[in-house]
Amino acid sequence: MCVSQVVVCYVSSRPHSINISTAELLFSGLLLYFCDSFVTAGFLKKFHFLKGATLCVICPDRSSLRQTVVRLELEDEWLLRLRDEFQTANAKEDCPLFFLTGKHV
Repeated sequence: MCVSQVVVCYVSSRPHSINISTAELLFSGLLLYFCDSFVTAGFLKKFHFLKGATLCVICPDRSSLRQTVVRLELEDEWLLRLRDEFQTANAKEDCPLFFLTGKHV
């Protein structure tokens, strides 16, 4: 019998919340939701990903999404394409979210 195990690692943008050791962990995905300046390219390099791991970046607007990709140097380790950029379909009174998906290379 095969037993699947899912482990979720949540890191907040509050500096005192970083108390995990990622040295021996391999991650199969990364979700970046409304990243602030605490999240840097150097910080992300502490995490190790399986080849083909999934990335999802979520931002409040298209400009922030593209700035986040550049600021975090995501194109260095992740395969991202503009055709993989999406916008949520919200009601008129709600602001849509923009997200981009990619794969680790």
